[in-house]
Amino acid sequence: PLQKTGEGVSEALREIRKTHRRANEPWCDMEVSLLKNALRKTNKLQALIETFGRSERSIMVYSAKLI
Repeated sequence: PLQKTGEGVSEALREIRKTHRRANEPWCDMEVSLLKNALRKTNKLQALIETFGRSERSIMVYSAKLI
């Protein structure tokens, strides 16, 4: 579930979330585990972006932390 919701979310973030539904959310342990597994199977960035609802930058930065 999203932690940042409701009136506390800026219009800019709402706009970004139209494309990246998990924008500006912390990575939870389950997502990290799923990302690790996904990275073992594919390096298709667009597929990872769509699957995780994150931006290209978010996927790239977090993936680098896991290597």
